[in-house]
Amino acid sequence: RREHLKQLSDSRVAGWEDTLAAKRKARLEWKYEKAKREEQRQQALDAEEVKMQEKERIDRLQHADSLIMEQTEKVRNFRSQQLLVETLNERDKQVLQKEERRKKVTEEEKLWHRTVMNDIKNSEQKRKVDVARERQKSMELAKDLSSQKQERE
Repeated sequence: RREHLKQLSDSRVAGWEDTLAAKRKARLEWKYEKAKREEQRQQALDAEEVKMQEKERIDRLQHADSLIMEQTEKVRNFRSQQLLVETLNERDKQVLQKEERRKKVTEEEKLWHRTVMNDIKNSEQKRKVDVARERQKSMELAKDLSSQKQERE
């Protein structure tokens, strides 16, 4: 009977959340979950670190292989010729660019010359027209003066 009452009491208490035992159990579960999350996070970091180290190792190996290849005579000669071809190609591009700039400057100078010559021609024609107008006015004035002189006599 006593055991039965104890079981009955324990079954009622099991549903209560504000008992010391329930709080202790909740705290232990929280610590367990926290430790589990921390362990998963650490495992993820470790896996990432392993990947980075492997990549770095592969990069170092590739660099070492390329250095070894560079040291062989054929590869050095080939690389030298490759650099020579690249240099010559770059020089050709530079010569073409210089020629294009020179042509552009020449065209601009021709255009400027034509513009200046047209302006000079236009101003010369305007001056001639102005001189002719002035001459015409002078002639008319001279006629008027001579006609006035004749009228007075």
